[in-house]
Amino acid sequence: MKPPLAAGVPEGGSRVAEPQYADATFPVSGLDVSVPLERQTPHTTPLGVNVRTFEPTTLRGRGGSRCGLSQYIPQQVVAAGLVLP
Repeated sequence: MKPPLAAGVPEGGSRVAEPQYADATFPVSGLDVSVPLERQTPHTTPLGVNVRTFEPTTLRGRGGSRCGLSQYIPQQVVAAGLVLP
C-alpha cells in the first residue's frame, strides 16, 4: 500500500518549485560597514569587492566588476619582503 501524497504533489511524486522573484538593485551608494545589515542605508552593501557603479568609457551606471590593476613598480620594494611599522 502506497502512502498518501501530500497536497499539491502530482501523482509522479515530485513537485516543481514555483519561481520566486525579488527586486534587487545594484548598491550605487557603495560600501557601508558601519551598521548591521538590518540597519543598512538604502542602496549600500556590507560586502563589495572590486566593483564599480559606472563604466568609465560610456559613464553609464550599469554596475559590474572592476578591471585588474597593473603593477606600478615591477621590482620588489623591500628586499626582505616585509615592511615594519
